[in-house]
Amino acid sequence: MLTRFWTEYMTALSFMTRLGCARMYSNEEIAATMRQFYAVGLTVGALITLPFALGAFSQHPWVQAWLWVFLSIWVTRALHWDGWADIWGWMGELCSR
Repeated sequence: MLTRFWTEYMTALSFMTRLGCARMYSNEEIAATMRQFYAVGLTVGALITLPFALGAFSQHPWVQAWLWVFLSIWVTRALHWDGWADIWGWMGELCSR
């Protein structure tokens, strides 16, 4: 049970981030790991936020903000930012018609 959880978790972590071993996964493998996406999100959020929660650059909120953006882009390979840009690209295309 724990081995299955760990395997699915590491597959999801590798698929969604730079963390873990990167490789090509089949659709079936990714579908099996979807229940681990919440754990990966929690891990990524904790890793990115922890330095700031511990007081890193606490006197410089702009530095914290830019570092948080940079870290989230680097760790997730801009996965969420790419989706955000796609949404706005679609909206811009709708408005130009």
